[in-house]
Amino acid sequence: MNLDKKLTIATVIVFFAIGAISLYGIYDYSKNIDKNKDFVHSGKYYAYTQSMDSLAFPVALTLLLLLSLCIPKRVIPEKYLISFISIILGLALLLFLKDIKLSLGIILVLTLLLQIIVLLLTLTGRKLRFLSYSYYKKVGSSLIHLGIVAIALSIVQPTWLYFGNINVYWFSTAIISLGMLLIFYFPEKRRVALG
Repeated sequence: MNLDKKLTIATVIVFFAIGAISLYGIYDYSKNIDKNKDFVHSGKYYAYTQSMDSLAFPVALTLLLLLSLCIPKRVIPEKYLISFISIILGLALLLFLKDIKLSLGIILVLTLLLQIIVLLLTLTGRKLRFLSYSYYKKVGSSLIHLGIVAIALSIVQPTWLYFGNINVYWFSTAIISLGMLLIFYFPEKRRVALG
């Protein structure tokens, strides 16, 4: 099994886990609010958010690590990929010891910048490594990855964003939706891929 398929399977598992944690969080919140209408203003709410964060954090970190592998592999040859990722993760680990949010923010900013480069190269038809040969599917995949990274950055480091969280969220939702349309509704041979 090649790297693309392994990353795809791992990402699907991580998204399934995020969905399961979210559903559990909604159920637990509803149960607590039914018992105590002032739950949000009580000390139990803080304990609830801390427990949900502790459940979600390892899964979110795994997603970031997968993105830090998935995005660079488009432009960096596989033989250099591990070295590149090791440098990024080494930097993140050093920062992690000081400030976890700073560490995650820097990883996300680097990933966001790299994904913007990937999108621009894809739009111009440069030869990049994708599972699909379709131009539209490559652009769609690039848009989806860009949207996911932007949303993650808006959550981890909301003060770093010039445009404001809600604007970044809606822009990301729009480009993810456009990416989904390109991936699922444009035929494989609609346009000959340039790369």
